[in-house]
Amino acid sequence: MLADNDEFLHTPDASPIWQENYFFVGRDDSTDTVVYLHLERMPSRNEVEAKAFVEVAGNRCSAVVAHHGDDCFDIPGVSVAVEQPFRRW
Repeated sequence: MLADNDEFLHTPDASPIWQENYFFVGRDDSTDTVVYLHLERMPSRNEVEAKAFVEVAGNRCSAVVAHHGDDCFDIPGVSVAVEQPFRRW
């Protein structure tokens, strides 16, 4: 069973390949808009990464931002916060 704290950053184990991933996908048919955001945290490399893709009416744009740090919710240019676990970010 998942608990509310599963929505937040986890304590990494000793494995050098341990990583944490968060995915957000959304679609709005009324505006023909698709949004995809992947946040990746790699503590052994002191690195976080954000991959974003947006499509509006067939026009597409994507970006990848890598940053040194350990908080994938606070990458420069990207702000993510849990407001209500499993309900609202």
